[in-house]
Amino acid sequence: MITSLKETLSPEKAKLGLSIGAMAIVQVCFGLYSVKLVSIPLFLTFRRCSILSTIIVQYLAQGMIPDYMLCTCATIIVSGGLVAGWESLGADYFGYLLIWGNNFS
Repeated sequence: MITSLKETLSPEKAKLGLSIGAMAIVQVCFGLYSVKLVSIPLFLTFRRCSILSTIIVQYLAQGMIPDYMLCTCATIIVSGGLVAGWESLGADYFGYLLIWGNNFS
């Protein structure tokens, strides 16, 4: 069902829409600065680790403990990302902050 324009412009829905839009802008800013200031292999390595940040946020927000299959998939994906970008891992802590900020936002 498509929401009517009148319902969309109600204060509750407009506030929710603006909040979600503001969070999307934060994610875009983290992503743009990450790509601009960090090497592409390093960025791609840690973007593959975004499943890990999703599991952490689900646990903190909902108290949901991941099952065995999700832990196995996350381990394989994160391991593959780290193996793929092993040569580009360095001591760029500001870059790590930007990438993980992008993952968590």
